[in-house]
This record gives sequence, structure tokens and C-alpha cells, in this order.
Amino acid sequence: MWQRIFAEEKRSDDLIIFDASGKWRFNFLDEARQHGGDTLSIRRCLMMLGETLSSDESGGRGDDGKFWEKQQERMIDNAVQILHLAIGKVTTTELEEFIVGAADHPQRLRDPGWREGFHARCVQAAFDRDKNEVEEQDCKQAMRYWLGQDPTMADKTRASICTGVLGILHIFNMGLTRELVSTTTNVSPDDMLLRRKWVLVNLPPATYGDLGRFVNAGWKYLSQRRVLRREAKPPRAAVTH
Repeated sequence: MWQRIFAEEKRSDDLIIFDASGKWRFNFLDEARQHGGDTLSIRRCLMMLGETLSSDESGGRGDDGKFWEKQQERMIDNAVQILHLAIGKVTTTELEEFIVGAADHPQRLRDPGWREGFHARCVQAAFDRDKNEVEEQDCKQAMRYWLGQDPTMADKTRASICTGVLGILHIFNMGLTRELVSTTTNVSPDDMLLRRKWVLVNLPPATYGDLGRFVNAGWKYLSQRRVLRREAKPPRAAVTH
């Protein structure tokens, strides 16, 4: 239907169809980072998408659910902070690898094998990097978390937090979802706002299940945030004859 409408108006080139078989890709975390600029923007994007997938579940509500949600947010914040300082970017693949590789006991911090792993190398790189005052404070807080608080948590507590976070990252890093929203970007809300294109996200949840809900929610959320952060300009002057 939409293709027919655009063809009738001779605007077929203005319709971008984002679907499972096309060439279009939109990296959600890159968008959150570029147009948010801080750790919280990435965390909010991840948590919002996690809520989308769990919105029809009855568990995890009330005060107990809020506790685990806050702990998951802390883990994501501190992981993103280290990765951003260490390698200058944050991808869901590296985020998952970093969290999985964290020391689960204080004794492991002294293990030579662990010190050679991805998690330890990122912590060291973040520590060594030149930082401004704000970055220095954030880095210290993240290091206290990963080298002090996280390894000393009770096993069940830590496992529960990790389960929630890794459940979100798992969706990002699997199959078609990874290909569409975790690799590169050649279409984004800027195409609508700056280049006057129309984007049709053609992944109905009735057909694609969680993948459809996940991708549609990400497009909606990031488009809304981009609209709110756009640079407002005076309206064009009316054309007079």
C-alpha cells in the first residue's frame, strides 16, 4: 500500500523500508551515544528495550522488581563507562564480553589468566587514559564497582543482576536483530528530520514476535529522542509574488 502511494506521487525514492530482507541498518547504541553523549543515554536505551520485552510478564514488579532494575542499571552504567574510556566506543558484543569476564570473587583479581582477559585489559586501559575531571571521577566509581563491590557480592545476588542485563544484550547480539540494529548505520531518524525521507519499519510483531517488538520500540524511542534534541530554527519566510 505504502509503495503504491509513493509511486503515485512519484516519490518512491523517498520511502525507506526497514525490514528483514533489505539493505538498511540502524545501530541503536551508536544513535543513543551520538545524540545523548553520555553513559546514561546508552543505559536508558538498553533498559527501555528490556522493558519492552518484559512488558507482558507478570513477575518482577513492585519493590523487589525495582531493586533488581536499579542494580541492573548500575551494572550497565559502570560497564559502559569503562568501555567508553578504554576503547572509545560501546557495542553490545563488547559490553556482553566485558560483563561476562568480570571477576566473580576477590581471589580471581590476582589470577594472571584473568588479568590477561578482556575485562581486566579494559579496566587498565580506562585507568591509563588521560581524562578530564568528570571522567576521572566516573572512572574511579566504575573501578570501585568492578574491582571492589561486584566481586564481593553474594553469588545469587550477582547472578540475578547479570541474568537481567545479559538477557537484554542477548537479544541485541543474536541473529537478525544483531544484523539490523547492532552492526552499522546507513539509515536513522536524521533521514526523516534532515533529508525529508519516510521510514517504514516493516517488522510487525504478529509475524516477527520479540524481534518485531524490539526493533519497532527502538525506532520509536530513538526517533522521539532525536526530535526532542533537534536544533530548532526560525520558520521559513512565506514566498510572495
